[in-house]
Amino acid sequence: MALQSKFQLNDKLRACAAADKDHIGENTFPPEDRKGVHVGLIHEALNAWVAKQKPPVKPVAGGEVSARAFGGDTARLVKLFKAQKNILNFKGEIDPIVGIKTVSALDLELPALLKPSPNPEPTRPIADIVVKFQGAFEEGLLTPDSVLSGRRVAIYKPMPNQPFGNAVMLNPFNGRALVRVGRKTTTIGDASLGVFTAVSFDVLSKLRALQLDAGKVFIHGSSSGGRNAIDFSSRASGFGLKPHFVAAVDAAFFQADTPSRPEANIERPRTTPNFVLSAGATPDRHNFFQTMGNHAKRSIRQGVLFTSDMKGEEIHGTVTGFKNDDLTGFLPRGFLSTDDEAHGDCGKRGTGEVERLIADELLLGT
Repeated sequence: MALQSKFQLNDKLRACAAADKDHIGENTFPPEDRKGVHVGLIHEALNAWVAKQKPPVKPVAGGEVSARAFGGDTARLVKLFKAQKNILNFKGEIDPIVGIKTVSALDLELPALLKPSPNPEPTRPIADIVVKFQGAFEEGLLTPDSVLSGRRVAIYKPMPNQPFGNAVMLNPFNGRALVRVGRKTTTIGDASLGVFTAVSFDVLSKLRALQLDAGKVFIHGSSSGGRNAIDFSSRASGFGLKPHFVAAVDAAFFQADTPSRPEANIERPRTTPNFVLSAGATPDRHNFFQTMGNHAKRSIRQGVLFTSDMKGEEIHGTVTGFKNDDLTGFLPRGFLSTDDEAHGDCGKRGTGEVERLIADELLLGT
């Protein structure tokens, strides 16, 4: 059954409605799937159902809603909801799991999205912009799908009658465009000014050519690209862009960038270095990192310092003023033998989380 509310705009809820293996509950695996926008939407639907019950039913607790986590309070309400709707599992029992039948029933508790008009009135669209910087061995362009995977924003369609292909998409539900632009980078700091200028020109030329007004600007990147994402967000206003969101994934930092020092444990320091880097006035800031690749070394003059086996002794840690997510515990320790492998695995996991955050915000704005 096709979803009809804003459930249809969320990857995980669409998957839940299509396959038994993608159910959602307290014991969903991997654990990170037990929280997020999809759980917040389940809370919203449950509370919409609660509001209609007589005698009153206790809604999902405020703390759990704010955390968007599938906890005991959510499980309690799911069981009550399924009991009223007589939704049974394969054993003929009421369980606290949101599966195909449950997500479809919850979907009906929220208003249906308006279908796109076949003859929309001509307007000057707003364009939301996603910019990505990807650390690489040589400079180059990123494809639009490398900037933000098209499957995450599947309701967007290529904007008709324009020369930029799927770099410029259109949301038929609200008429907002989506511009995806990105670069592979080998530099950081002032050495990246040329890349920043090229990216800004790329974005602004598309906006001017198609008479689009800039909406939300999302900037992200990994490795040296993560460092560039932060630097670009601090400079973007000078290029005529106003960043809304910035995310760095295992951004490239070095001992010279931090006053932090590890304890004298050469193998695996327990200390996490902290870095201070301006992101301008960007309100929504995220930093995903791992510390498995951080090591320590002794310097005769400077004491114990952070180091790694990566190029330039690259290290990773927290950034002041950002929401910091340490992914070290999610890395498969038995399978990663080098610092570069830990860095690469963190890049894949963190980039997936970043794309999910961006896509959820774009789609839930419908």
